[in-house]
Amino acid sequence: MEQRSVGVRPQRREAAAGCETCQRRQPEQERRLRARKLLDVVELTGSKQSRKPGKLSGGEQQRVAIARALANKPQVILADEPAGNLDSQTADTIVDLLLTLAHTQDTTVLLVTHDVAISKRSDRTFRLAYGRLDEE
Repeated sequence: MEQRSVGVRPQRREAAAGCETCQRRQPEQERRLRARKLLDVVELTGSKQSRKPGKLSGGEQQRVAIARALANKPQVILADEPAGNLDSQTADTIVDLLLTLAHTQDTTVLLVTHDVAISKRSDRTFRLAYGRLDEE
């Protein structure tokens, strides 16, 4: 199996620790609590929160990356092929999660995909072809 890196940099620590690295200004206890809450938001619960990245599935690693992206309460999340290396069921779950977060977390999700089925699920769709960007 191919070794994967998810997020801004390769993850070498447990899921919760990777999530809290973005919030250095808060006391450690608050960071850990927020990290666990974010992992709950992306439905990575229980003992999975303390597993090393190599022990998480591809979909679970994507969930950690999404939780890390949410750590600083961004206005925009850029998601470049977030379901590209996942099986179709896990891909659907990840896309569902991103679309739900866009509506519940007051965050814009800019999702780039080659999958027409995924693009049809978004609120607005743009197509880039031959150097032109057109709204569909």
